[in-house]
Amino acid sequence: MKKFVGVFTIIASLVLISCSGNEGGVVEIGERMFATQVIHIYQNFDDYLGRTISLEGAFAELDFEESPDNIIRYNLVIRFLDDCCGAGGMIGFEVKWPQDSVHAFPAHNSWVRAAGVLAMSADSTLYLELSSLTVLDNRGMEIVRL
Repeated sequence: MKKFVGVFTIIASLVLISCSGNEGGVVEIGERMFATQVIHIYQNFDDYLGRTISLEGAFAELDFEESPDNIIRYNLVIRFLDDCCGAGGMIGFEVKWPQDSVHAFPAHNSWVRAAGVLAMSADSTLYLELSSLTVLDNRGMEIVRL
């Protein structure tokens, strides 16, 4: 049990350093701790609002039918979850270009590197206001663990 607590403490410290280190600088969401870092940002969003976050993942377009006449499209950078119970799911961030921007989004399921400032919409959802979104040739780990 002591060994487990020691290992857990080291891992938790590394996650916190990687998420909150370099105060005010770019928060790089890493390959191996992707889900843990994203969850940490969502749980502590006040510490990250206004900071630039950089991550890689699959670009996804999800349409939500609010009513038959109103379909809302969400643009996301995500990875898929393989949790212990097999329920799966996805984790990542909604991404938006600034309102005055004329940038387009890549094809669905393109592997991208996104960088943007963490912001909160009027309905209190978090998103990244993009400064860059680059399609990459090589895909990273598509399925990540909690």
